[in-house]
Amino acid sequence: MPHPGLLDFFSTSHSASKAIKSISLNRTPVLLTGATGYARTVYAASVCRKSKGPVVIIYARPEDAVTAHRDLGDLLSPENVVLFPAREVMPFETRDNHEALWMRVSGLSRMLLDNDQPLALVMPATALLRKVMAREAFMKGCLGMRVGSQLPPDRLIRALVEFGYERVSLVEIKGQAALRGGILDVFPPVAENPFRIEFFYDEIDSIRTFDPETQVSSKVVEEAFVVPALDSPPLKWDSGQAGEDAGFTGSTGSGSGATVFDYFSKPPVILVNEYDKCCEALEEFERIGLEIASARMIAGTMESEETSIYFPASLTQGYLSESSLVFTSLPRSYPDLKPKEVIESDTAMQAGFAGRWQEMIPELKHLISEEKRVVILAGNKERRDVLKRWLEKEDISVSVDEKITKRPEQGVVTLSLGSGESGFNCDSLRLSVFTETELYGRTKVRRSRRRLSKIPLDWRELLQGIMLFMQTMV
Repeated sequence: MPHPGLLDFFSTSHSASKAIKSISLNRTPVLLTGATGYARTVYAASVCRKSKGPVVIIYARPEDAVTAHRDLGDLLSPENVVLFPAREVMPFETRDNHEALWMRVSGLSRMLLDNDQPLALVMPATALLRKVMAREAFMKGCLGMRVGSQLPPDRLIRALVEFGYERVSLVEIKGQAALRGGILDVFPPVAENPFRIEFFYDEIDSIRTFDPETQVSSKVVEEAFVVPALDSPPLKWDSGQAGEDAGFTGSTGSGSGATVFDYFSKPPVILVNEYDKCCEALEEFERIGLEIASARMIAGTMESEETSIYFPASLTQGYLSESSLVFTSLPRSYPDLKPKEVIESDTAMQAGFAGRWQEMIPELKHLISEEKRVVILAGNKERRDVLKRWLEKEDISVSVDEKITKRPEQGVVTLSLGSGESGFNCDSLRLSVFTETELYGRTKVRRSRRRLSKIPLDWRELLQGIMLFMQTMV
């Protein structure tokens, strides 16, 4: 449910148009002050829509990056927004965190292979610290297999293991591969279902997808595409001869560490949300990592080579200082950031009604009487239909759009879908955006307390939450 009309209209506001022009003229970094919450996301989406290349958006907190990924996907298109999470919460703690690994591998493959499509990469600042596989080495681990291709299956399975796949007897999850005679099962991190590839000697005879739970083949396909199951090279790793013999494309990479910026074909536009907090997150992560590494090296559970998987925080901060646009609540100076332009946002936070819809009616009628453009974003179709019936009952003109493809009308409430959590007003455009936070508010779900019919006297009858007091007689 992208909203190109809303973004194009917002781009004409005084602050947004000025920021976009400065970025296009390379008059950066730009410091944008005053915008908060969902308004920042709309600013970022507008920059992405006007940008001719990739955009990287960096947040201090991982949860903010997840929220921005969801909201940007609604505004732009889910296919054009990629979340690149940190591999770990604590330094060196990556065990069993496969979901984050697959998302990082998917992000690297998108950056490397989808150069023709506009791409917005959303990440927390700490995701930049961990080194990733060199671009050439990652390309070497990408292989498209078609029916009729000549590929020795024994060399192919060795190459898959070399690029991070776990060799098992039965493929059930992503990152696994199995070879049984002339049948190769492989589950690439970027695929929805695993592939079953049947060989006739060294020639691919058929390719099918299958259900990893039932192991039953489901669909015949003409091509299977695999990517590495690693985002960074092992400490002692060489891309080796196995990949070349198996037919993996690309030139031989050294396997040395790289940054995500090395994967783009052209330099991306970098947006940073709260520069000082991002720097603090990097420094805190590095400090904790040094403490953990020192303790493990003293205990003999970590080799010195293992500490080299991260970049120094100072190096990563250098990338942040080269950003194009920095969001901040208040204008301030930074030691390593020299903005060439400071722009004050012309947006303000929206008034919240927290479920008091009867109080919202006069506000909406007042906005409509002043010929303002009102947009309400509902979380799903059911709530949107409820809002539509409620507004029509109050004699308010409503325009229901699945996607906002044109400029919102004046004097009409434009009702659509969106997942933002805090609306905003833009006075220069006479625009008011409401989200479900203003409509319903934030509610806390409290667990109901059970009333006991009697006080248990036996410890075996005690339940969680019961408090005991013991009185001693002297």
